[in-house]
Amino acid sequence: MATTRARRTRHAPAEPASAPADVPVEPGRLVTPENQAILHHALEEAARLLRSDGAIAYLLDPATGVLRFADDAGITDDNRRRWVRELKVEPGVGMFGRAVAERRIVLSDDYPNDPSFQHFEGADRLVATLRIHSFLVAPMIAGDRVFGAMGTYSPRIAAFGEHDQALVKALADHAALAIANAELIEELAGSRADERRRATEERALREIAARITAIRDPSELLQDVVDEAARLLHAERVRIDLIGRGAGRVGYTFLGAGPHIGGAAVDEEGEPYRHGASGKAIEERRTIVVDDYFTDRHATPWGDAVNYDGRNCDRVRELVIQNACYWLREYHLDGLRLDATQEIVDDGPIPLLRELAATARAAVGPQRRPIVIAEDSRRDALL
Repeated sequence: MATTRARRTRHAPAEPASAPADVPVEPGRLVTPENQAILHHALEEAARLLRSDGAIAYLLDPATGVLRFADDAGITDDNRRRWVRELKVEPGVGMFGRAVAERRIVLSDDYPNDPSFQHFEGADRLVATLRIHSFLVAPMIAGDRVFGAMGTYSPRIAAFGEHDQALVKALADHAALAIANAELIEELAGSRADERRRATEERALREIAARITAIRDPSELLQDVVDEAARLLHAERVRIDLIGRGAGRVGYTFLGAGPHIGGAAVDEEGEPYRHGASGKAIEERRTIVVDDYFTDRHATPWGDAVNYDGRNCDRVRELVIQNACYWLREYHLDGLRLDATQEIVDDGPIPLLRELAATARAAVGPQRRPIVIAEDSRRDALL
């Protein structure tokens, strides 16, 4: 049985009018809109209470361990804000990276001439354009976890004292605690949802087991299983393909049953394919999960690109290549025409098109030499 769930292409929603939402919503956003408002308020308060020109916050990305821009108060130039938001900082580098790595306040009375920390080009560019001299950065800590760092700046030399340090530290910890509490609430809500889902699944499985003894027609039972799987998994497609030599192609989906639904796992004779997720599941007699058919590492005019060179790309490449071989071998086609090959983004060691052509020609034997044509807007003769 196979289930599929459509992948939604990510699009950034329109920016709300409120100040903290100036930061565009991105895949892997580090804070919720509610926490973004709390963080922005803390930055505004830091700038106001310390009479500084502005404040900036960076948060640790749990996926990469790198500090990413989260929000600011005081940078009004749109072009400047755009490149500032693209800055990323390694822990230990710069004042923000050092504050996170050492879990302590980092203060510079004259940033451009301070050799006590490792400078990096992006921060130095910001300091130069804003004519910053004093910079005060505090780590954002809640419990034993460091969420990031918050800093405030001034064009005056030695602008911040001990009272200012304590104030920025308090605001940073307040913002970190708010983020930690929001994550805990979300985690608890997710646990309750999982418990409800498990209860629903167990009830459905008991009902299916009870119906097995009452249903005399196997096809009715299989259709019932497919319908329940679609409901419980919120899947767009669920199918069962029957396997058996000479049985022909018969399948069941929640859209109906019979040979008209095509075949995902078996050929016209009822024999299982040896490629694709369904073929692997049959051959290896285990559950196969593929969640990497697409990747956001590359983009196409239609959304995320097909994953030909990322994590778990082997199954995707095999499915595409074996599909080409199937058409040539089973239907005795003389060749294939591949459309829009400029959108096949593949930075791997062996280009997909080269591997496809070589494998397809080998699949039909030396007596045939199928033609593979690439329709490509780049007009690259090497294709």
